[in-house]
Amino acid sequence: MGRTERRHGLSKALLGLPQAFSNLPDHARQKLAESATVRTFARNEVVIPPGQLSPPVVALRSGLLVLSFTGDVEGGIASDFVRPLDVFSGSTRLRIFSSGTLSAVSASAAVLWPVEAFREALLSSADFAVWYLDGLERRLAHHYLHRARVVHLSGEAQYAYFLWAMSEPTTDGRRLMKVKIPQQLVASYLGVGREEVSRRKTLLEKTGHISQTSAGLELMDSIVHLFSLEDAGSRMPGELPFVTGLDA
Repeated sequence: MGRTERRHGLSKALLGLPQAFSNLPDHARQKLAESATVRTFARNEVVIPPGQLSPPVVALRSGLLVLSFTGDVEGGIASDFVRPLDVFSGSTRLRIFSSGTLSAVSASAAVLWPVEAFREALLSSADFAVWYLDGLERRLAHHYLHRARVVHLSGEAQYAYFLWAMSEPTTDGRRLMKVKIPQQLVASYLGVGREEVSRRKTLLEKTGHISQTSAGLELMDSIVHLFSLEDAGSRMPGELPFVTGLDA
């Protein structure tokens, strides 16, 4: 099970969060820090269950979370992923019930706030509110574009695109997918069978596009050519080249 720890004071409660939290006025930062709960979650542990009234706002420090909904697929249908520095909120309105399940894909660390406290922080600073809303808009736009792109790709290109979106660049110029995502979860997100995900992964390994290392799954530069968006005519309306678009 995960661990809960109350943090009082700015230096610890807001540690590892986006700079916008540190830019809040002193009184707003203090109140937000005092209302924060720092949590660690074990793999597969539920962060927010379905039907929870006024679910908390979650800022992820490390690890990976998944938002899923009940369906015929074992473990539910994966809808979206929450990555480090993402701020997740089902709603900033009061007395709203959560509709899906937010759970940890890997061991994760996060800061949680009551929705009332986070609303107060948004109201206390126009800059903070603009940052939050702008980030939410970008996140939704990237999510919709990614889902649309996945639909228009097929086979190995679809799986390669997913891996690239879930990976991150390293300081030595490589690109790694550090968190091992269960194949069943990937399958439900892509809308294919688990066996198909296994087949696609094996093919990408055999063709040298990906390689399993001690640090995680390494993606080679060649994998980009499987879903290249350099040809403007192949892009979705309003879509930027993938390498710069979703990494912004």
